[in-house]
Amino acid sequence: MNNEKCIWVTSDPISSKVAYNELNKILPDTPKYVSSNQLLIVDHSFWYVDRGRSDDNNILYSWVRAEKGALEKGYSGLCVIGVISWIKRDSWERLVDYEVAVDLLLSLQRILAVCCYPLANLEIDEVVEMVSNHALVIIGHNGRLVAIGNSRRAKICVAKSNDLSYTTIGSKMGISRQRAHQILNGKRKYREMLTDMLISTEAAAQLSIHVNTLRRWSNESLLPVYRIGSRGNRRFKTEDIEKFLAK
Repeated sequence: MNNEKCIWVTSDPISSKVAYNELNKILPDTPKYVSSNQLLIVDHSFWYVDRGRSDDNNILYSWVRAEKGALEKGYSGLCVIGVISWIKRDSWERLVDYEVAVDLLLSLQRILAVCCYPLANLEIDEVVEMVSNHALVIIGHNGRLVAIGNSRRAKICVAKSNDLSYTTIGSKMGISRQRAHQILNGKRKYREMLTDMLISTEAAAQLSIHVNTLRRWSNESLLPVYRIGSRGNRRFKTEDIEKFLAK
């Protein structure tokens, strides 16, 4: 382990106790890290439910609070591993919304998050959807793990880290120098904007209406709506809702 605070949220079929024992086999200092509170291994029911964090926004900002606490204690950042095997079919859309929000929010923090999915539990369209919501995908291939950048931005990041100019990157990718610069730097501003947006349930609560009414109003262009992600998830600006209420 480097100088990071680490949290491992486990799920069936691997409990936190089993995860601890298995990790201790390859990392003999596991007891030391746990006792010093640098490493926390917990079951998902404890992290997401027992602490009253069933609300997605509370869960998101609990990661930010954990990062803040880690930095205050002198750690260089927070490393998170979440095993997503507990999700049910009727909660899939909510999980997708949560993953989009995680990608947008945590990319602005000193947090490295790894989401683990059991492929046997997913349909192919669900695999594609999950892949599209993560900047980097790690898969098993020929007995080893392979990391694959999942977007042009990821590829440009790698190229820039190797000191290639935007002109060179653009020519290799078949885009202009200006477009390469925009892809790498523009998305950061876009993400910052999205952190101030509300999901449908939050917007409906502010308006004191049912979420289906909110969807109908947005479909009828009565209220501005912004679409993100491969599913076109709805997001609403607080300022638009305030203007709507003022009318």
